[in-house]
Amino acid sequence: MKTIKITGIFAAVFLLLAVMCRFTVTKLQLDGYTGLLFRILLYTDDTVYARDYTDKNFLALKRGMTKQQVIWLLGRPFAEFNRTGNAISMQYSKSQNDTHYRARTIRLQNDKVIDIISYYYVD
Repeated sequence: MKTIKITGIFAAVFLLLAVMCRFTVTKLQLDGYTGLLFRILLYTDDTVYARDYTDKNFLALKRGMTKQQVIWLLGRPFAEFNRTGNAISMQYSKSQNDTHYRARTIRLQNDKVIDIISYYYVD
């Protein structure tokens, strides 16, 4: 019975620390726990970011911002493309060796941010 209580306490402390880290560790905020897990298990991250990109500024993005505000915060993206007809995607990260990487993309419609996409891409 004592072992179960101790295990429960350790589990609760671990869960609390994990939740606290979620709000303080930038990569965890952007990629989530699955991104962290894949990064640890696959031990691969060959992400290349656009020249002026920072995680801090990416986290400052909000829906409704203009394209000019995004460029002011993050600089020019690697690429802009239009796959869906009326929404433009701005790609701020890529894999240099075509493998796992941290995806960072902004989608705009009518020059306004509609989606802020960040996750750990597994190839």
